Amino acid sequence: MRKLIDYEGEGGKWLTNGWHTVTIKDARLFQYNSGSDGVEFELAASGAKQKIAFCLVDTILWRLADFCKACGLTKAELNGYDVDNMSSHRAMIGRKVSVEVIPDPRDSKYGIVDDWQPADEKHPPPRRTPEPPSRFVEPIDEKDGIPF
Repeated sequence: MRKLIDYEGEGGKWLTNGWHTVTIKDARLFQYNSGSDGVEFELAASGAKQKIAFCLVDTILWRLADFCKACGLTKAELNGYDVDNMSSHRAMIGRKVSVEVIPDPRDSKYGIVDDWQPADEKHPPPRRTPEPPSRFVEPIDEKDGIPF
């Protein structure tokens, strides 16, 4: 029986934009709308949380492998990691990693994990979005400073 009291206070406190050293708190398998299988990890730091998901399709499993290496898995552990076995994903619980949260490009009021690195490495400076170069440079009249 699921009791509502078990879910009290579960919502709302998400990681802010920037770098955070987090602990993996949970893992679950799910299916994308496309029908592809995925794994989602719940990350937590200082009472805030974030989720990160990986598609379990062969052509993109390199992302999960890269994330697992950043979490400290050795080559031997990567060799024994079975992406089709939930126990492999659950073995990630308790591991630490540093993640960068950025605004979700689809809806900037939410954040997504964009990058990760081992928890003991110094965080790189935040990336700044460069100003796009102007496609058209209008000549300016030198006398009055007004574009032609």
